[in-house]
Amino acid sequence: MASTCALDGCGRVLKSHGYCDTHWKRVQRHGHPGPAQIGRTVQQRLLALADTTTESGCWEWLGRRQPSGYGQVWLNEKQRAALAHRVSYETFVGPIPEGLQIDHLCRNRGCIQPEHLEPVTAAENFARSTHPSALAKKTGKCGRGHELATHGKTTAEGGHIITRCQECRRIRERKAS
Repeated sequence: MASTCALDGCGRVLKSHGYCDTHWKRVQRHGHPGPAQIGRTVQQRLLALADTTTESGCWEWLGRRQPSGYGQVWLNEKQRAALAHRVSYETFVGPIPEGLQIDHLCRNRGCIQPEHLEPVTAAENFARSTHPSALAKKTGKCGRGHELATHGKTTAEGGHIITRCQECRRIRERKAS
């Protein structure tokens, strides 16, 4: 005889971690096997799905994540998923000013700790990032260490200003031919 789900009164066949398939999916999504959000505030839901005891001080999101590493939380009142760090900021701090993005000061995309989140412009968020173009702008060198002042070419593409290393372009062209 197959084992049954650990939730009282369920009786379905055990699938994973002591729960049937339905209740295990609820644990993964919401942090508990019961009905989704009944009687829980957004603040309670966020804290239930975060590890607030990390050494770094980050509140590490334990719920669903996007492939990029950002946490997602379902907002029943809006019938949509939202980015967990944005919901955390709005819940614990207040509204995000129009036209601003939330930057993770800790550089951890899975963090929802309000003290680690700051509203900034898109340009500031990019400048603080570890994107190769942002690093090149900060250091004046491409990823291979070539000086962009002598080897760089700046172009406008799709409304963005991009500096590309011409020495790296020459190396790529030599390898391709």
